[in-house]
Amino acid sequence: MTSEAFPQDRFRRLGALASVASDAHAARFTVDDLSLEITAPVPGALRLRLGTSTLAEYGLLETANAPGAIATVRDADGWRVSSGSLALVIRAAPFRLALEHDGCTVLASITDQHFRGRSRIPAFGLEEAKPRRWCAAFALASETAIYGFGEKFGPLDKRGQLIRGRTEDALGVNTELSYKNIPFCWSPDGWGLLAHTPGVVRHGVGYPQWSHRSHVVEVEDEALDLVFFGGEPAAILLDYARLTGLPSLPPLWSYGMWLSRAYYKVPQEAIDAAAEVRRRRIPCDVITLDGRAAWDVRTRFAFEWDPARYDDPRRIFSELHAQDLRVCV
Repeated sequence: MTSEAFPQDRFRRLGALASVASDAHAARFTVDDLSLEITAPVPGALRLRLGTSTLAEYGLLETANAPGAIATVRDADGWRVSSGSLALVIRAAPFRLALEHDGCTVLASITDQHFRGRSRIPAFGLEEAKPRRWCAAFALASETAIYGFGEKFGPLDKRGQLIRGRTEDALGVNTELSYKNIPFCWSPDGWGLLAHTPGVVRHGVGYPQWSHRSHVVEVEDEALDLVFFGGEPAAILLDYARLTGLPSLPPLWSYGMWLSRAYYKVPQEAIDAAAEVRRRRIPCDVITLDGRAAWDVRTRFAFEWDPARYDDPRRIFSELHAQDLRVCV
């Protein structure tokens, strides 16, 4: 797809909404011919799963989290599914939603309509072609700022950008390409959003070629799996961390100096560099061997030592460890 106008004609706009069943931990509906389930994976979050996936769980979320209690209430126009101070209000024709925190709407489906009374982009849409793609579009106030998306370069406020979340070798910091893409964003307006998928995600964050006043999320996956957060930014980030797993405390040595020349052509160069660092009494904890330094470039993804240079890896490592250095490859 090009990065110009959003290809809205490829997406079927979702409309009808009907309740199927609800209990203390899940609310189930149909949207047109698709299944919809809403749960509370952690306090402070509501998860919306639209469509069916034949794939196993991706292992991106904490499996220890038990679904929280929810309440489902019917009203004149649709349903309200709540957990604690957070609620999703869902409506039909077209299928759309609003996220409420403490009774205040903090996020809602797209409101950007042209003069014919039709939204520029579907509130929720599905492209049936393979790979299957979904879109969900949310309204942005003129002053709304949006942060997140993992390792991205440039302004912290991503408003106005088209962000493609796919892990690629960046070879620098002058494009959006990066190793650590995270399909999670948040706004000081009081909401956070995670697209739970390992697939390619495009975010049109008030992107002018799509819509100045909308945040459009396009997901490449069998099902659309979105997690909504609400509250103050610090609370949103903590709830996100609880859902995806809090990090372990890094060891003390990892905060020290790391020595890297990127490419030691032969192991002896690394051994000599380590000895020189110690001779000069430079504090150092880690020496890094780039992939090209340790493995044959043509077969490096097999993670096997290059036999032409590393005929005895144990000896080489023992010499580096003798300099009281840890080795990163």
